[in-house]
Amino acid sequence: MILPIHDLLRARLATLLRERYDLAPSDQPALAIGYPPTRALGDLALPVAFELARRLRKAPKVIAQELSGALTQVEGVARLESTPNGYLNVFLDRGAFLRSRLDPAAPAARPAADTGKTIVEHTAINPNKAAHIGHLRNSALGDTLVRVLRFRGVPVEVQNYIDDTGVQVADVVVGFEALEHTSTITAGTSTPASPSGTRRTRPGSRSDSTRCTRSNMAATRPRRWPRLWRTPSSGGISRRCTGSASNTTF
Repeated sequence: MILPIHDLLRARLATLLRERYDLAPSDQPALAIGYPPTRALGDLALPVAFELARRLRKAPKVIAQELSGALTQVEGVARLESTPNGYLNVFLDRGAFLRSRLDPAAPAARPAADTGKTIVEHTAINPNKAAHIGHLRNSALGDTLVRVLRFRGVPVEVQNYIDDTGVQVADVVVGFEALEHTSTITAGTSTPASPSGTRRTRPGSRSDSTRCTRSNMAATRPRRWPRLWRTPSSGGISRRCTGSASNTTF
């Protein structure tokens, strides 16, 4: 894996800082390793020059140039480059890295002794929605990660959170109960009465002059009542309101 290269770079940098700048390990900054925004800038990025600028009284660019020139022959690294703003970019020897990992005789990289258990949660399909190709992708990625960690000797616990409880289940139950006996609205008739007793009307009727507003809709239905009504014009389900104050369609 790439983590042994991280450890190798930190060890080489710590030795270089001690030999070149006479910095004891306790005086050295934390050797953070990041990733450049694009592959063209390298595989790893070290901002150590910024941490040393004030202590060495040098510009980060100058420090990065000195470090890149002194760090040579690092195993698994093709080259190191200093950037104009002071970063030290690392380009990995990808061919050698891949061959060393595919060699059956090569020992597997082991984690540090203090590595604890790792929990990997993947898949976790919502049972109230249809499964799709993205769930298969997450299952493949999660299982691959678990196998890689176990290959490295890391204790792994796999979890698949089954989302079978919650408000969405209550919504489905209420929806089935409310729409179980709902029939298609035909022209010239009014819609079924809501549980609160208020009857909603279609265009052309004269029984209700209530404006179709969010506040009025909330007042004429109980909490979490599904806003699903069939319209005679489209024949489908609509959540929006159209018409004038006396002619309201749901």
